Amino acid sequence: IISSIGHSQLIFCKIKEFGTVRSKVLKKKS
Repeated sequence: IISSIGHSQLIFCKIKEFGTVRSKVLKKKS
C-alpha cells in the first residue's frame, strides 16, 4: 500500500514534469 504522503508527492512530481514539458513545447512553438 502506498502511503498518502508518498502518493501525493508522486502526483506532484508528475504535475511538475508535465508543466516543464508543456512550457518547453510552448517555447518551441513561439
